[in-house]
Amino acid sequence: MDRFLSEKEILGGIVPWGRTTLWRKVRAGEFPPPRALSENRKGWLESQVSEWVESRPVADAYKSVEESAS
Repeated sequence: MDRFLSEKEILGGIVPWGRTTLWRKVRAGEFPPPRALSENRKGWLESQVSEWVESRPVADAYKSVEESAS
């Protein structure tokens, strides 16, 4: 079963953004939307956030390191 991540967990270790940037990216469709857990509480499905993280491209500086390791 999937677990929910809080905004604090998202901002505290998954992305290096502030709260405003997180919500801007959610509104723009650039980050998974949260689910309503109650009237005043929202949470992100861990699997959706993990998929988003895995979909991020590898930074150019690290591509040459990966290529030379092959």
